[in-house]
Amino acid sequence: MTKWHGKKEGFGDCVAEIQQFSAPLVNEELLEKILEVLFSYAEPDGTEQLVWCKEEVIGVQKNNNVHIQWDKEYLHEGDAPATRERLLKTRYNKNTPGAWRMYISD
Repeated sequence: MTKWHGKKEGFGDCVAEIQQFSAPLVNEELLEKILEVLFSYAEPDGTEQLVWCKEEVIGVQKNNNVHIQWDKEYLHEGDAPATRERLLKTRYNKNTPGAWRMYISD
């Protein structure tokens, strides 16, 4: 069974519905934009929890790669505060780990 992390029931689906239809281009226009990436975490009881983690784009490279600065709320001990991620069009606004979308404040 999968649990969703959000402020209220169904939060993930509501945000997905208001995303633009197709993935934004991965270029300089994403600089300083806030994105979310979906990660899967295992709970102590073995259930999977999907969590949309917030990040800011701080650099753009070739082949859909971006440098991101993670929101401190989502960092665990030993996690790097900034990483390189690949934003694939095929994973835009999906409900599977590795998916990504634009952050929309509530």
